[in-house]
Amino acid sequence: MLSNLLVNFVVDWILSRTIEDKKRGIRWKLSTTLEDLNYADDLAFISHSNRDMQEKTNRLKLFASQAGLRVNST
Repeated sequence: MLSNLLVNFVVDWILSRTIEDKKRGIRWKLSTTLEDLNYADDLAFISHSNRDMQEKTNRLKLFASQAGLRVNST
């Protein structure tokens, strides 16, 4: 139970660092941007352009590796 909680904290840290530099998602509300959708062990990034999507993916891989995790894109 505690290990699940720790994994959730680490994944939250990785995702917050991935999108902290600028908004690359879609406008959800007037002042809110939807950047990703998360469910269990799945993650879906949301962006208007392929370039933004690639930047998010590169940052995700960088911060995941800093935490000792590897991104599996299959």
